[in-house]
Amino acid sequence: EPGRCAALEGQMRQLLGEFGMAQEMLEHSRTIRCGVGAGVLGRRQPSAHEAHVGNLVLDLGATCWQGGKEVQEDRYILDLELRSPEGHVVVGFCVMDGHSGSRCVDHLVETLPKNLQACLSAKPSLTEEHLGQAVIEACSLTDQDFLSRARQSELMDGSTLILGLLFPEISPRAPRPPGSCRLLIA
Repeated sequence: EPGRCAALEGQMRQLLGEFGMAQEMLEHSRTIRCGVGAGVLGRRQPSAHEAHVGNLVLDLGATCWQGGKEVQEDRYILDLELRSPEGHVVVGFCVMDGHSGSRCVDHLVETLPKNLQACLSAKPSLTEEHLGQAVIEACSLTDQDFLSRARQSELMDGSTLILGLLFPEISPRAPRPPGSCRLLIA
């Protein structure tokens, strides 16, 4: 029955919401008790950030749930801000899912933004193609650096990541509405 399905779906959403709130409370109390959270090296990362690209205002938010693991293996960056060679602001966020430890994600938080900025600064201009190349190059540099450290110390850590970068539409091709921007997700 459609009515019964809708009612069950509503109940399921409510229970998932309640579970999420309970899990968030557990993580918050763990953070207070242990003094560290999803930040790197004991620094707590902001869980919300407002970013601006042209006239566009973004409200970004993230949370991490440690679950039953001994350490929090996940990280996020909400306040990623890069500058193009022409001085345009590129804002972004990154969510990293650590595997078998937190050393890889800590390395990502420390080095990926620097590598992204260096690779973007080396491009002649801000285009979707150049930004995509800079992301690939920065991820490769960051990966190579961590793998060399991991081999020396016999670390088994790893990570996956989602990176979203927003930049102003600066192409002279066609008129765009004010605040027009592009999103690159790697």
